[in-house]
Amino acid sequence: MATNKLQTANLPNNMGTSVNLASYTSTFYTFPTDGYVMVNAGAASTSKAIVRIYPANESTNISIGGWNTGNYPSWATFVRKGMKAKVATLENQGTIYFYPLIY
Repeated sequence: MATNKLQTANLPNNMGTSVNLASYTSTFYTFPTDGYVMVNAGAASTSKAIVRIYPANESTNISIGGWNTGNYPSWATFVRKGMKAKVATLENQGTIYFYPLIY
C-alpha cells in the first residue's frame, strides 16, 4: 500500500569522514551517498571557493560559494547520491569538502 508520508526510519543521520574536493577541477566527483557539501572562503582576505553541483546527467548546474569579504563566509548544501561536483574556483585558503551521511 502506498503512503504519502515521508519515511524517515532507517535513514543515515551521522556524518562520515569528509572528502576534500579541491582536486576535482577538471573531472567530476560523484557523490557515493547522500550528504552535504561545505564551501568555506577561508581566513585570507583574497580567498575564494566556488563549486558547481550537477545532477547525475550533468545537464545543468548550480554554483555555491564566493569570496571572503572579511567575515569568513561559509556555504553548505545537501546533495543526493549520484549527483556530481566540480570545483570552479579555489584560491588562498578556500576549502570545499563533501560530508557523507552514514548510519
